[in-house]
Amino acid sequence: MLDRQLIIDWTTLEEEEPDKIDLELLEDIKNNADCSEFITSDELKSELGLV
Repeated sequence: MLDRQLIIDWTTLEEEEPDKIDLELLEDIKNNADCSEFITSDELKSELGLV
C-alpha cells in the first residue's frame, strides 16, 4: 500500500511526438465508433473480476 501521494507537476513535463502506436490509436478513435464508448471504473473492475 502506498503511504504517500504521488504529486505530478504537469507544467514541467516535456511534450513528445506521438509514436506509431499512438497514431494508430488516434486513427481508431476517429474511425471506429466502439472506441468512443467509455465505462465507469466500477464497471471496469467488475469486468476484470476485481469486485
